[in-house]
Amino acid sequence: MSILPARTSTTARRRWYNILMPATAQVEPGGSDRRTPLGARFPLLLDFVAVGLPLGVLYALTRSHDLGIIDSGELATVCARLGIAHPTGYPLYTLLGRVAILLWPGPPIDSLDLLSAAAAWLAALLTVRASRLLLVSVWGLESRWIRWGAPWAVGLWFGTDRELWQQATGNEVYSLHLAGVAGLLLLLVAIGVRKADGRTVLVLGYLTGVSFAHHLSAAFLLPAIVAGGFLWLADVRGFSRRIGWVAALGGLALLAWSVNLYLPIRSAQDPVLDWGDPVTWARFWRHYLAAQYRVWQFESSAEFTTNLSGYLASLPSRVSWAVLVLSIPGTWALRRRGRILSLLGLVLLTTLIWASGYSIHDLAPYFLPVDLVLVLLAGAGVAAVTAWASRRRSRLLGGILAGLLILTGGAHAARQWSSVDRANDHFIRTHATMVLESLPPRAILLSAFWDAIVSPALYLQEVEGMRPDVTIVDPELLRRSWYFPQLRRADSELLGPVEPTIQAFLADLALFEEDRPYDPAQIERNYRTVIQGIALAHRATRPTFYSPDVDPSCAGSLPVVPWSFVFAIAGEPQPEIPPPDLEALLSRGFRADDPIHLLVIAQWRRMAENRVLLLERAGRVDRASPWRALIQAIDTRVPGARTAGPDR
Repeated sequence: MSILPARTSTTARRRWYNILMPATAQVEPGGSDRRTPLGARFPLLLDFVAVGLPLGVLYALTRSHDLGIIDSGELATVCARLGIAHPTGYPLYTLLGRVAILLWPGPPIDSLDLLSAAAAWLAALLTVRASRLLLVSVWGLESRWIRWGAPWAVGLWFGTDRELWQQATGNEVYSLHLAGVAGLLLLLVAIGVRKADGRTVLVLGYLTGVSFAHHLSAAFLLPAIVAGGFLWLADVRGFSRRIGWVAALGGLALLAWSVNLYLPIRSAQDPVLDWGDPVTWARFWRHYLAAQYRVWQFESSAEFTTNLSGYLASLPSRVSWAVLVLSIPGTWALRRRGRILSLLGLVLLTTLIWASGYSIHDLAPYFLPVDLVLVLLAGAGVAAVTAWASRRRSRLLGGILAGLLILTGGAHAARQWSSVDRANDHFIRTHATMVLESLPPRAILLSAFWDAIVSPALYLQEVEGMRPDVTIVDPELLRRSWYFPQLRRADSELLGPVEPTIQAFLADLALFEEDRPYDPAQIERNYRTVIQGIALAHRATRPTFYSPDVDPSCAGSLPVVPWSFVFAIAGEPQPEIPPPDLEALLSRGFRADDPIHLLVIAQWRRMAENRVLLLERAGRVDRASPWRALIQAIDTRVPGARTAGPDR
């Protein structure tokens, strides 16, 4: 018995085509097949000209060509060297990034920045298709606004959403995630407006697996995906056919998700970066499910309220007031379309709840599915207003609406430009390079400043070959057992003197990682002993330093000396060190609205203060003067650095 639903092949082909080309071959309830001559011939070309081309230009002009903040350096290194990224591993991004590096003639980081821009661009175009399918299915083809104007406005709104635009300008995983989200919403809209056939649902299953293979926050859409599947299966006759469809959907989803097998396979080969060491199934699931981040989920109701209110307050700057206002009549117009409104509502509510309960620094991208639902509802609002004007034969109102959309959209994009433009941002590279070049040969540096030292240095050292003699140790990662084999591969002599201490710590840490009873106080003691052991074990043969974000107790009772950017453990009391060049750093893309950039300058100021104190206590006031001048320059050029913090 066939598992296919009782539909003719002609109908199935028509419905699948209508999902992709709803404005050009949409069958209306009356049965007439209306076509716009230009749209029938070149529908994708028109979307490209109206939405793809403007967004492509915007992204090309504002995208970064260099390292950015947070995970930029780590992700670029993972793609260039085929490693294992931080949880959830991102194997799909890793493999696509590797392909981009091989195809693009520029530096690896530039190819990955371009990949993010391309993924965001694709997300916006998929949003155009989703909007058109929704609007044409509800309002028909009576108005060019519904076929073209409103969907184009929706695509441009989403493409210039402040957060999506920011993700399009640098190498991060969220742009690719949003391309998957937009594709899933397109398929859910098809189900919601009853335009989905069997192939649509099979693609939904496969794309669900792909999305879960890339970013676990695809779970925000899972309730809507399950609900959409049940709604579609309700129209399938016969229990056996329904079971067959469920099996097919599950099989395709699992097939797509199987790209995650890259993680244990590659981990077994001991790559340069092997976060989580997911070579066993226990470690694999712990890594894929981001077990180490669970402590940041739903910590408190106060944190939830703060995150939710912060997002709501940011909406006008993210999507513009026009979107928020038009989403109200759009929601009202869809009130009798329970299927589609419930699916969109599930995406919106689930994302709001889960994202608001997550306590991390880079939380803003997690709310992007809500932004996407809002722009779809705003598109429905445009359709509702134009339909109302059409019934009153008011061309003037339509012209006013068109003008307002153009003006508000253009004004919103113009306002966002300065906050998203990363075309000349080389700040993080410049800072990390200065830190590396300031260190003596074979230095050991303890630093927990992931965003501006550890992550970019990974790329500079492992991909570009800068200062391979320097070993950087992140004390925060020393809390994870997988980090020690990685350190041994990077520096074979680093851990030798403290191996007995490390083994005692790892024995306790295994209890914690395997969810067995453990002694928190003992783990903490051993952890601090390991840090101090690494910091002090090589002081006789290798210069050892720590950055100002590291607990100074790592130096034990030994004296520490402030250098340019870091503290030297038992170093020369008064080394001749000139102040770093502030102008050289600020001219490389400093942004006063970037908290990471401010933290970098705040650490510069803190180190300059320590340097002045050291020299003045030694009676070397003349040598302290240039450092005082640096402090004054920072206070003048970057007044926010004085209060920025806390240091990481």
